[in-house]
Amino acid sequence: MWRSKPSPRFERSYENLSDEMVDRVDEAIRIILSSQRPERLGTQKRGGLKAYFAYELGRKCRILYRPQYDQGIIDFFRVCSHKEVYGP
Repeated sequence: MWRSKPSPRFERSYENLSDEMVDRVDEAIRIILSSQRPERLGTQKRGGLKAYFAYELGRKCRILYRPQYDQGIIDFFRVCSHKEVYGP
């Protein structure tokens, strides 16, 4: 089982989600943290985000995360729309 390490940016975005989306994000986090190979659950990103994976919660929401195998931690970087994930 993995440990979770949300970034401050993830926490701020999470606080602004609707109740319905919070439930969906919580379930997705449980799935990611319980996976032996969390990289298989998401799509690996390219360019400056190539160490990250995107777990899609429909067209309007994504969770960007990075497993750190040596520490047993998953960094949760962002939770927001497609545009916000890849924007500044």
